[in-house]
Amino acid sequence: MREADLSAAPSSPITGGPLPVIHAALAKWRTALVALVAAVQALVLVYMVADRESLLASGRHITLDVRPVDPRSLFRGDYVILSYDISRLPAALFNPMPTNGNRHYVRMKHEAGTWKAVAVSNAMPGKVADDEIVLAGHVRYVPPDVGAESFVLMSYGIESFFVPEGTGKEIEQEIRPGRVKVDLAVAGSGEAAIKALVVDGARIEAEPLL
Repeated sequence: MREADLSAAPSSPITGGPLPVIHAALAKWRTALVALVAAVQALVLVYMVADRESLLASGRHITLDVRPVDPRSLFRGDYVILSYDISRLPAALFNPMPTNGNRHYVRMKHEAGTWKAVAVSNAMPGKVADDEIVLAGHVRYVPPDVGAESFVLMSYGIESFFVPEGTGKEIEQEIRPGRVKVDLAVAGSGEAAIKALVVDGARIEAEPLL
């Protein structure tokens, strides 16, 4: 009986049994999962690059005056953080009043050689005149005691631009007298991308994503 009992005992997990098989299967699944995640990330990056290149190539071109905020980046050479007149919109243009993070569409009209915000909506306008264009943006800040005289801060994904290393301060000084503009490409959806920074007539083309 003792011999029979010993022979029927389960094998040690160290020398046999199902655990090594399970570990091997998990290792294979882990490798496959890592490969799948890497492939998805690569596809997302390719899509982002292709989408941006399509926007830059086919989007409608407009030019905006800019203002700087901060000219340095510790991570990738120099950059300028840019602000526009449309970065600060009168609260009176919003109905109803927005909340932080809301997506809105800013209709701009070309008047006297510049683009000015004339209306804001929470949906893409159905019709846009030839001298108008729409930018999609997000509400960055709404004052707590917002009123008719208040301003709502907006962002459009065009607030930073990388420039050749060592030129950030110089460009910042040029922006102060209003000699710096951005050349934008705007898609029919309202999405925008910077094609180039124009500093006193000289173009600095946007760096490719890859």
